Amino acid sequence: NSSCDEGNHLPATSCDLQWETHQEFLKCSIWHHSHLHMQ
Repeated sequence: NSSCDEGNHLPATSCDLQWETHQEFLKCSIWHHSHLHMQ
């Protein structure tokens, strides 16, 4: 099982990191958009 997890570790991490970055990007852009409208 550990060898299987080890083999899938990099692709899974890469996918998770891309999703996390995308989520952060959305949160930042949404906050920035709201911030601009509030001024």
